[in-house]
Amino acid sequence: MFCTLRRDTMKIRMKTMSIDGKQLSVKLSHKTIVDVARDNGIGIPAPCYLQGRVNGCCNGCVVEIDGEEKYACTIRPREGMEIKVNTPELIRLRKERLLTYKKAIESGEKLECNCGDGCGDDDCGCGDGCC
Repeated sequence: MFCTLRRDTMKIRMKTMSIDGKQLSVKLSHKTIVDVARDNGIGIPAPCYLQGRVNGCCNGCVVEIDGEEKYACTIRPREGMEIKVNTPELIRLRKERLLTYKKAIESGEKLECNCGDGCGDDDCGCGDGCC
């Protein structure tokens, strides 16, 4: 018995979205907005995410998605998503939040994740005090 593959089943699903007005086509994957932005030369500060944390511990990756403030490390791409990264207000918020994060790390203070430290997700990082 021979097996034949249909070409249409091998197509890679792509999503179209925009970051700061730049139209992007991205593969359907497990990547977050932070990853997609980096893959396309757009930097979003995310120190806790890059250290393996999730749920926006540092609050530094704040972006606007379809008009709402969200944390880019917690969101996966969706078709038609419109993301703003570099507005004056977001830049101000990011600086403020990253400074708070830096001071907390330097002082040894533990920070809570945005999930409220009780989400029940064993992989969220809440169990170890987050940051």
